[in-house]
Amino acid sequence: MGLDGPNTIFGGTAFVEVWPRTYTAAAIARLVPVQDKEKRSMYKLSRFQSEPCREIASKLELLEQEVKSIKEAVHPKPNPDSSWSSSTSQGKSSVFLDQTTRLPSTSNTSILPSPNNLREIQPQPPVVPAPQYNKIGPTKPRVLGDRILPSEDIDWYFEKYLQCFHPYLPVLRKRDPDECYEACPTLFWAVIFVASRRYARDEQVFLALPDRLNRDIWTLPAAVALDLESIHALLLICAWPLPSIRFVTDPSPMLISSALSSCMLLGLHTGRGSHPRFLIGGRQNMASTEQDASLTWIFCCILAQKIATGCGTPPPFLQHDDSYCKNMVKDILAPELLSLFELQRFTNRLHTAMFAQISATNGVSETVVKNWEDEFELLKPLISRVETDSSRFMFLSAKLEIQSYYFISPPSLARPNFQANALRAYKTSQDLLNTALALESTSQLLTHSTHWIYRAVIDASCILISTLHSTAAPCSVSPADADALAPRVRSAVHSCSARDRDLP
Repeated sequence: MGLDGPNTIFGGTAFVEVWPRTYTAAAIARLVPVQDKEKRSMYKLSRFQSEPCREIASKLELLEQEVKSIKEAVHPKPNPDSSWSSSTSQGKSSVFLDQTTRLPSTSNTSILPSPNNLREIQPQPPVVPAPQYNKIGPTKPRVLGDRILPSEDIDWYFEKYLQCFHPYLPVLRKRDPDECYEACPTLFWAVIFVASRRYARDEQVFLALPDRLNRDIWTLPAAVALDLESIHALLLICAWPLPSIRFVTDPSPMLISSALSSCMLLGLHTGRGSHPRFLIGGRQNMASTEQDASLTWIFCCILAQKIATGCGTPPPFLQHDDSYCKNMVKDILAPELLSLFELQRFTNRLHTAMFAQISATNGVSETVVKNWEDEFELLKPLISRVETDSSRFMFLSAKLEIQSYYFISPPSLARPNFQANALRAYKTSQDLLNTALALESTSQLLTHSTHWIYRAVIDASCILISTLHSTAAPCSVSPADADALAPRVRSAVHSCSARDRDLP
């Protein structure tokens, strides 16, 4: 048997030396290739007929089994019986699809850890990790006013929130109800409030929560420093405001300003959740992961700009270097939401320039607006990451924000192109409304929408109706078409209501 040494076996292009010694994992992996199993089996049948050969063949099989066990230990298979988590709770009808429901060629939302070596990080003091939360027993019931909210209802509301609303604002990290309550009771009740908008098991729960939240939410900005859960509570209330607000009394600008300032005090704008230059004094124990810090900062910026646009307040400064934040979340965030963040950075520059222009000249000329619209069309291919109805809705919303400035030209200037500009804004509004209704039919975009989506639909609806009642009405729109438009506008606005079945 020995050509190159004792017990040498040739089988096709592979060979194994069965030496009487202990093999390392690397050596076994090199000596026993896993391919050509069928060829090796045929070789055993044709060549291993004598007793010594059968003994060697059995040793070969033992080596193969050992290699297989080593590989399974190094690369374990996923457990099919793993428990439910929010990353897998997103249904097929979700407006932002996860990686398993997208085409393989699309860059999308896989749940992968971000690499830590994307850039050099300066040495910093070690951060003491937060104690792990160990849940024992079922969820605890909670007191809401004069009633007890049972544990089954609490689990129901959290599950509905994570399934239906969390994809629009994926910042919640305390996803166990008891852990969330211990970290920030206001955040706990905010989650239940948002879920009860559409999925209330008890009608009185939704009626009691606005008073509770309206009292609790104002205690957060009074704190010396806000941790991540307190910031998330502010973001939830800004994204899904209380039903008692009005456009002129909306407290969202004050709340989002507090959240934005708190993010910068914690250093979240750097993408680092434990920055030693920011986590000092009373903020030393407010560390977070880099992904949580980046997600919180990104959505705080998105809401800050959307709220400034909707309320007509001066936009905040958002032109920071956010490349590290985007790098940290590019593998866990839907590409539509990353595009939304880029769009808000663009509209932040837009509204800042327009605010200065209006303050100086009491309006904006058509030429200035057209320049911004042309720049937007040039940047659109660079911002867009994926072509979906959701991304189309976001780009139409940003485009409509630009075209809305055509209607506030200075009264002293002539508007020779007003008819054409008004028609372009009308077409954009019509496309936005049709896209929103299409998304509502497939993924319930309007049913679970945040407040900025509602404002985009309202703006588009107002432009459509106002244009039809003006001298700039399109000649191609017949009276029958105009009559058919009204029910579509009503359906879109009705779907965005603050509470299920709250409108006739």
